[in-house]
Amino acid sequence: MEIVASWAQCLALQRSADLLRTRVEVTVEGQNRELMSSMAASAQQQLHLSELAEGFSVGAITYYSLGLLGYVLKATDKVVGLPMPVEVLVGGSVPMVAVFMWFSIHKSKNTLLLMHGSKPNGNGKH
Repeated sequence: MEIVASWAQCLALQRSADLLRTRVEVTVEGQNRELMSSMAASAQQQLHLSELAEGFSVGAITYYSLGLLGYVLKATDKVVGLPMPVEVLVGGSVPMVAVFMWFSIHKSKNTLLLMHGSKPNGNGKH
């Protein structure tokens, strides 16, 4: 009888340990889920900041490129003369230069992503 009681206590203790282990695993899984959710939100914020910085880069590079173009056009105007004022030519080239810079930066980013094993999406979101 004593052996049966001891065996029953052993089973009860084993069952309690299993329940405690399960409870700990469920708690850890919940914490992992919260951590992963937090990491996903952080990654999303980093992506938005990266895209914002990319936009600012396009603006800054376009601005400086137009400044350089202005210097070249002013020198050309002094040497050979241009049919239109330099300011009109620079102003008219803003959309073309901005689009060119956007595509150039985008292509560079995609090339870097491919070099590091990421696959760029077709819609520009990475």
